[in-house]
Amino acid sequence: MVSMLTKPAGATDGASVNQLRGLAAGLCVDAGILLEEGDGGFWYYDHDRRAIVVPARDIKTKGVHYCAGVLAHEVGHFFISRYHQFTNAFQFPSTKLLNHLLNCLEDPRVNRWIKARYPGARDWYRLMVADFEQPDQLGIPEFLNFGIECHAEEMHGWQARPTGSLPPRIEAALASTRLARQAASECLPSLVPDSVLLDERLADMATQTLTGRMEPALPQDSPARPLPARELDVLVHQARMLALVRDGVCEEAAKLLRIDCARLGWHLLKKDMQADLNALARGGRVPNTLRLKLTAEVIPAMKAVPHPPTTWEPSAAQSKALVKVMELFLEKAEQTGKVKVLGASPHGRSGGRPVSRSAGGSHGAGGKARDECHNSQPPATDTVSPRAVDQLTRLVEDGLNPNRLRRHHGTFATGSKLSMREAMRLDAEPERYRKLWQRRIRPTRPDAAFGLLVDLSGSMRGEKIKAALAGTHLLAETLHRLEVPCLIHGFQDKLIPVTAWEDGYNDAVRNRIQGMGLEVSDSRPGGNNQMRFNDDGPCLEEFTALVGRHPARDRFVVVVSDGGPAGSRSTPEDLERVVLKVTGGNEVHLIGLGLGMGTDHVRRFYPRSIANVAERDFPARIGGLILEACGVPRSGGVVDWGG
Repeated sequence: MVSMLTKPAGATDGASVNQLRGLAAGLCVDAGILLEEGDGGFWYYDHDRRAIVVPARDIKTKGVHYCAGVLAHEVGHFFISRYHQFTNAFQFPSTKLLNHLLNCLEDPRVNRWIKARYPGARDWYRLMVADFEQPDQLGIPEFLNFGIECHAEEMHGWQARPTGSLPPRIEAALASTRLARQAASECLPSLVPDSVLLDERLADMATQTLTGRMEPALPQDSPARPLPARELDVLVHQARMLALVRDGVCEEAAKLLRIDCARLGWHLLKKDMQADLNALARGGRVPNTLRLKLTAEVIPAMKAVPHPPTTWEPSAAQSKALVKVMELFLEKAEQTGKVKVLGASPHGRSGGRPVSRSAGGSHGAGGKARDECHNSQPPATDTVSPRAVDQLTRLVEDGLNPNRLRRHHGTFATGSKLSMREAMRLDAEPERYRKLWQRRIRPTRPDAAFGLLVDLSGSMRGEKIKAALAGTHLLAETLHRLEVPCLIHGFQDKLIPVTAWEDGYNDAVRNRIQGMGLEVSDSRPGGNNQMRFNDDGPCLEEFTALVGRHPARDRFVVVVSDGGPAGSRSTPEDLERVVLKVTGGNEVHLIGLGLGMGTDHVRRFYPRSIANVAERDFPARIGGLILEACGVPRSGGVVDWGG
């Protein structure tokens, strides 16, 4: 369905509307949703009509590109947010407040996904950062403020605000949940939804994830047939994200909510409003005047009672009523703009139509364990098996075993074996009699250093980056066991350091290697994220200089790429110049490795190269290069050098 933009009376000028219509077509055509200009003040998604309503006020005051950024965010929710289907997996005092929290925690995941799928949206998002520049100045409850700050951190590149700019309890909650929130934002479904296939792997993931506490509550009117693979993939990754949230964030958030309620209750008690609170606790129809009266006291209570009372605790009935007041305050605050999830316009009602926040009533929450999420983050990459590392390490160590490879080497005046080469030269050069003999020499650890430079441009997405990460893990762990120094960098428009010589191989290194996979989709937190470029020439020149300074006798540099140079500051001729300089200097052994079919171009740039390496063969090729760097003889065909 092609998206449309309808205009109410008194709307913005036609040029702005047409410009946003053009941007909307690219964002909405895949989703099959409508885009409407509204005369209210609220952004929202109407699930029943499959329409996103854009306030005319924002188009006029904030500009078309700002609105395009908010629109991209809402489209992202449409594609990947399903947290409303998982609220039964949570034990929380209020479903409404839980939905606010889950939406705020979902926003960073949505931002990462939509910016990876539509890279142009990154420029629009920069216009929205100003909405999160300043922390709350009104004194809203800390539970609500915590949710907003969870999103604000991601908008600022996961950078915490300066110490003291937020209430201490919020700062502590953000610090203790930051790792879980970052991991949750990495649980992304496929960037190309229509390419998802219902294979054995996806079926197993769904069986393991969407069961028990994380079984989604599908709409009752949905037909009784298997879910499409695309929707199953979305649900699996939503569930894994929400498990991280449930286990690593919700307890801190619930603690803030309990403290807010206690502060509000004590304030109402001191103002002799306990009768009003009890009236709300009794349930039934609540007069609108009572609602307004109680919600009006929320912000004054937060200012008047900065800490929870130590001599009073609300009863169960009072706690329930206080939570209800917080729900009413949230609803009112969203309508008046005191609580913002994204952009200048809060979500709310327009034209009397009830709407769903952000993603609409079809979306929801849930999850699994943290390590499971990392295994399924994009790209879903399994590290190399321990057995492969053991076999390669054993092969190298056997090659260096003094009892197996004590060969005759060198030229000496005395020894145990005659050197036939020297003997044949003796008649012509009698003075060589002091070099006639060879001795058995025990092999030693290789005096080598290994540098791996991996292309992290967008063309490496999919199976290629999975294979590259598997080979990188194999390289790092094997060389660590062999005590061979290893340096790993990626590159786009500049070098992206991953490991240093002294890092070895540990959990931190493993996580950094996995993080390389996010660079190819511009979604690594705090990363370089310039997948459009691969400036091979200047990056190779800088990297070989780093490796060339290592004191090892033999220094190897392997460049892994799947395409020719496409730089922001260099040309293919720059790469040719650098390769000529490196190979002529004899400081490093330079090897080009073309990952994937159709990579014959590496033969043009690298005199020593391996082209057209299938993804499944990449770890084995890396293993062969490790054997060469360690000076271990290989059986024929382990590595075939291109000509």
